[in-house]
Amino acid sequence: MEKLYHIIIIILCLPFFSLCRGNLQKFRPKSWQTFAYLVSAIEADQFAISDSIPINRFVDRMPTMIFNADSIDEEKLSIGNYVLLTANDIYVTAKFICISDLIVLDVNNKNKLQLDIRNKAGEFMPGAKVFVNNNNAVYNNDSKTFWVK
Repeated sequence: MEKLYHIIIIILCLPFFSLCRGNLQKFRPKSWQTFAYLVSAIEADQFAISDSIPINRFVDRMPTMIFNADSIDEEKLSIGNYVLLTANDIYVTAKFICISDLIVLDVNNKNKLQLDIRNKAGEFMPGAKVFVNNNNAVYNNDSKTFWVK
């Protein structure tokens, strides 16, 4: 008799448990947070050469900074190379960014391409080394630019 009461209670409660399941279409498909991971220059070069970012490298790492997924403030990051990871539906989106004090301006005088290297304060960087396709760019003191062959 006691088993019968248990079965009746389960049968009566079963419809309530099935109603508790939410509608999956109403859930947020995007993650609430974006993780920023600091990567070395060697890793950044590997990402650029292979044109892919293997996200398995970041499973055991602690993120450098965590942002809200809808408002990423890159100015809070210090100088360096970063990979930003965000979940979208069943996919993980990886974005590579480089935070630097250098600004490269291309100057084209219709004769030779020149690269003007400055810092964020607008000062010239004559001590910089510039390589284009693994070739040194020559520094011109008159124009304070690097000339590309």
